[in-house]
Amino acid sequence: HHFTLAAQINRKDYEALFNLGNIRRLQGRPAEAIEAYQRGLQQAPWWAALWNNLGLALIEMGRTNDAMAVFREALTRDKNHVEAAGNLGFLYLRMAHPKDAADAFQEAVRRDPRHAPFHHGLACALASLGRTEEARMHFREAVRLVPDFVEAMRAHADLEALLGHPEEAVILYRQALAAAPDDWEAMNNLAYVLMAQGTNRPDVAEAIALAQRASELAPEQFRPSCLYTLAQTLARGGRMQEASVAAER
Repeated sequence: HHFTLAAQINRKDYEALFNLGNIRRLQGRPAEAIEAYQRGLQQAPWWAALWNNLGLALIEMGRTNDAMAVFREALTRDKNHVEAAGNLGFLYLRMAHPKDAADAFQEAVRRDPRHAPFHHGLACALASLGRTEEARMHFREAVRLVPDFVEAMRAHADLEALLGHPEEAVILYRQALAAAPDDWEAMNNLAYVLMAQGTNRPDVAEAIALAQRASELAPEQFRPSCLYTLAQTLARGGRMQEASVAAER
């Protein structure tokens, strides 16, 4: 209650309001966080960190356009605010604006070249723009900085699979699974790639096992896509009866 008290005692205390906002966000109360940040900004409109965290709270409320404007404002107040540049990039990615995302992440990477998520975000944006060589470079850099960065390995593998390089994709999916053995997305995608190129039986057998495990681990809303992969792999293995059962689940 310390911060609430501080906010009441001294309404000029923007740092207390900043802390209160952060606590409310951690408690899953973004509407109250927004109120605290906005009160803080009345006193300290120059403080980029307040704008940045307000943007994060707005995202939690589903107000993505407002969040975008607020991250831009943070960068207007402090062009060196790396976090705001990165957050803007992730937001652009989510809204499928890869060109804007790439610009934001390039800025973030320039300011903080050792932050792996920025390299990953930049790689995803570049891949969407068809700039595959650069995308590969930044995926690799993300994993070099954080060796168990499963998301980056998986996204890089997805890119190679999409480009018709199954051997590279298989190596990267296996790396991802070595780092996170229960990563159902890597399992599902590896199963699909093995099945698609698998003419030899061991590949198909492994694909079936992976697809079965993925369909057990996947959250409810993603299970249908895993069952689709399972049905495909079973059919490829000549197990038609089981394939049709999986397809109907």
